[in-house]
Order: sequence, then structure tokens, then C-alpha cells
Amino acid sequence: MTLLHSLRRQITATMAGLLALVLAMTILGVLVIRSMSTTVNDELSMLEADANIGGSLVASVLGEIRAAEQYLLAPSVTLEREFVTRGDSAYEDQRRFRALRSLSSSDRHVVNKLAANQAAIEVAYATA
Repeated sequence: MTLLHSLRRQITATMAGLLALVLAMTILGVLVIRSMSTTVNDELSMLEADANIGGSLVASVLGEIRAAEQYLLAPSVTLEREFVTRGDSAYEDQRRFRALRSLSSSDRHVVNKLAANQAAIEVAYATA
């Protein structure tokens, strides 16, 4: 009878230990999943911000080129103002792009090259 009682205690203690381990693993799993979820949400929000700024930059530069082309065909004060406004908007978007912490050095190089090309385009349209 003592052997059975001792065996019962060992099984009960082992089962309690296993349940404690399962509970600890569950808690750890929940914490890891929450941490990963937060990280993924942060990355997605940064990606969304990058995409929004990039789209705005492209729209500004293309709008500036369109306004310049229209101005060359039919000069007007409105088109001249739009050309300047779109250019300023593009430079503001470039500044916002440079301020992003997720931008790599090669991305920054591309933004700088874009700024140089935009300045060259503005000079070409201004002299035309």
C-alpha cells in the first residue's frame, strides 16, 4: 500500500509539474505573439508612411512637369504658380523622405539623385 501511495504522489507531482510547464509555455507564447504583433504593426506603419511620401513625391514631380509643359504651350500666371507650388511640394516630400529612420543609405542616395534631377529639370524649364 505504501508503494501505491508513493507512486500516486510521484504521478501527481509529475502531472503538476507538467501542467506548470504547459502554463509557462502558454504565457511565454502569448507574450512572444504580442511582441511580434507590435513589431509587425510598427513595420507596416513605417512602410505605409514610406509609400505615402513616395506617392506624394511622384505626384508632385509629375505635376510640376505637367504644369511646366502647359506653361510652355500657353503661359499664364496660374500655371507658373502651380509649377512653383508643385516644386516646393516635391522638395518638402524629399525632406520628409530624408527624415524617415527606415531609409537606407542607398535609398538616401536615390532621393538625393532625384533632387538633383528635379533641380536640373526646373532649370531647363525655367530657361525654356
